[in-house]
Amino acid sequence: MLKQAAEQEKINIKMEALKAEVDKQDQDIQQLQRQLKEAEQILATAIYQAKQKLESIAQANKKPVPSEELIKFAHRISASNAVCAPLTWQQGDPRRPYPTGK
Repeated sequence: MLKQAAEQEKINIKMEALKAEVDKQDQDIQQLQRQLKEAEQILATAIYQAKQKLESIAQANKKPVPSEELIKFAHRISASNAVCAPLTWQQGDPRRPYPTGK
């Protein structure tokens, strides 16, 4: 009986060590799952943004705008004080020095 009890005690000690190892491995797996889920979310966002950018590029390629027209438009914006404050604007002036969307 004493021999059998000693063997069972050794087996029990091994089982406890194995349970501890399984718990440690479980925690590692759970941490990896969290990291993978986070990486999946980041990749999904990146893919969505990339698709939007590709659609935007495709749309831009369908309707190219001549550079001369862009320069004319930029000059018109600049001339209408839409990107800078009017020359008479000063600090505290209630008029906004930038476009208000009106």
